[in-house]
Amino acid sequence: MRRSPRGHSKFDIASALGVVVALCVGCGASALPLAPFGAAQANLETAMTAATSFYSSNRDSYVGIGGGAQLPGAVSSIAELDTGLTYVPGPQGSTNSAVISIYAPNRSVLVLTAYGPGLQTCWGILSMKLSRTSPYFQTFPRTARSGTFYFRKASSASTHCAAARILPSALSTSGFPAA
Repeated sequence: MRRSPRGHSKFDIASALGVVVALCVGCGASALPLAPFGAAQANLETAMTAATSFYSSNRDSYVGIGGGAQLPGAVSSIAELDTGLTYVPGPQGSTNSAVISIYAPNRSVLVLTAYGPGLQTCWGILSMKLSRTSPYFQTFPRTARSGTFYFRKASSASTHCAAARILPSALSTSGFPAA
């Protein structure tokens, strides 16, 4: 076998790379340094897709999305939909990227949050189906208009990542704001 100038054959290098690839594949996305960041965002997108389905099947209303309310026979709460995520009520904080805090203060407003512990950031989505007379987040006047808003807030504690109490530090209409 031919050896590289440092004494490693092509077979040695290929074997080492094979081990690294096998380990990374076995670990899934958690092996990536930004996994908590990306996982929270991806899980929020999954939850938002389920929420959109709920909204449509519940006569254009988010009321009852978290369960507890009487829903029409063919409508399931978001927790009953197969998203692979855990949902907690809005006053309770998300503890990690797979736990979504969900808050629907009325039929046309939904707030979802997920905590990314790696970057100590609370990520969220605000869905406004109807415009309002005042902004949902007072520091962001554009949240008075209907639309989907992506936001984040740095937070050293997951308890601060509660959908019912979150006050974002950055907001965007075109995707999650950079950390």
